[in-house]
Amino acid sequence: MNPNILLFTDTGDHTFLYRPGGVYKVASILRTLGYNVLVNHFSTGYTRKGWQEIVKKYVSKDLIWIGVSTTFLTYPIDMWKQWKEQFDNSEKKFIDIDRYIPFQLNSKDKNKEKIVFDKEILEFLQQIFNVPVVVGGSQLTRNENINELYSLNKKIIFVPGYGEDILQNLTESLINTGTWTDTRKNVYQFDREKFRRQTYIWTKEDLIEPEENLPLEINRGCAFKCGYCTYDHIGQRNHYKFPTTLYDEIIRNYNNYGTYSYSMLDDLYNDSNEKVYDLYENVFKKLPFKIEWSAYVRLDLFWRYPEQIELLQQSGLKACSFGIETLNDRAGKLVGKGLGKDKILSTLKKTMSTWKDDVLGYGLWIAGLPYEPIDSWHDTVKLQKKENITRGDAWNWLWINRNKNNMHLSAIDLSPEKYGYSFDEFGWKHEMGYNEKNSKDFCDYYKNLNQGKINSHFAYDIFRSAGFTHHDLATNKVNWSMRETVVLEKSIKKRNSFNQKFIT
Repeated sequence: MNPNILLFTDTGDHTFLYRPGGVYKVASILRTLGYNVLVNHFSTGYTRKGWQEIVKKYVSKDLIWIGVSTTFLTYPIDMWKQWKEQFDNSEKKFIDIDRYIPFQLNSKDKNKEKIVFDKEILEFLQQIFNVPVVVGGSQLTRNENINELYSLNKKIIFVPGYGEDILQNLTESLINTGTWTDTRKNVYQFDREKFRRQTYIWTKEDLIEPEENLPLEINRGCAFKCGYCTYDHIGQRNHYKFPTTLYDEIIRNYNNYGTYSYSMLDDLYNDSNEKVYDLYENVFKKLPFKIEWSAYVRLDLFWRYPEQIELLQQSGLKACSFGIETLNDRAGKLVGKGLGKDKILSTLKKTMSTWKDDVLGYGLWIAGLPYEPIDSWHDTVKLQKKENITRGDAWNWLWINRNKNNMHLSAIDLSPEKYGYSFDEFGWKHEMGYNEKNSKDFCDYYKNLNQGKINSHFAYDIFRSAGFTHHDLATNKVNWSMRETVVLEKSIKKRNSFNQKFIT
């Protein structure tokens, strides 16, 4: 097969085995339009020599462009340096990833990350393929050097945000004129009816394994507008796929690959009762097998619509993450999570007692929200430990984007002073006396406190993709430390096998 488009991505953590949904969504749309598209989702396993082998096999007059998705392509600085050294110096086709993972960070700033495909590597790829390199994905907008990268090489094209329609137009323009417009300035135009009919198209070249966990896209955007959220398409309700579209896709995957387990790609699953009931009655209830899936779920909607608790369980939900963020009432109201401490705790207890081990619910929290002092973060951790209100919890520090030219800005990004924030050379600081370093240090403290504990449905998906069952996770037969041993070993084997087949 001579591909028209080659797409590449990977994860900064090589124990991630599941397929990133965005790059395959792009492939599916382009395949529907008649283009031959190949995807490699383990691309950081290649050295320069490995990339040159790809060129030998796939470059032809039919190749229009290659693409790189950045969504999961970040490494801590020290790990990136070691990866880069192997990339440059190895005489082998593949990088020996087991040499540097697990890897103990020595950097003073443990939170410092680097996007893998920076200027040097992007320019190398453009030169050896000799076609434009298109870069997209969520990490693109966090790259402070995007304007510099754009100005240095006119054959590196940046596509921020949702890219399906932009990439269709870009491909046609390259075919017809050999030129393109500055895609960074394109505004995504959402076509609701077209989106509701879109489906994932998998081919034999995707090398899907029997019963493999796959991504499933149901909805676009989120019905809410949380103050810290930088996602596209917020404040939009009920843009979910037609039930017939979803049913046909799930049946097709089951017939072709035996797939019954999915990672939902939605920013939020239970944003309306209409959607929850419609999908239960017209998709999940009608399937001839029991589906299993994980998703982001909003807890305050369980408080408003308690019937959702059992309905999602009956629909096949097996793990979810609640973006609770805070138990501080003032901070919660300011950022759009205003359920309040008492209702949060009572709803959590009702949910977990209903689900028991059948559905695993995890809590997501943010350290650094407006007007929540450090003591409040520690009080939440003490309560988590005492009450055991979730199956696990993950803390993230508040990130405020100071680049006002960025297309993805939250309400806090746009008006930090309104929420009590100012900046110095070390990052943000709040008028109540805490700062960005405090929030990072707290998240490190919590991570060390709970080493080995699975803390989100995202982590749950890692183990499911590695072949573990829901029962294994529900009964604590696996723990997070196994990610660096058992899961890593499976990851190395799967990556090497996939990449060997891709270039031989």
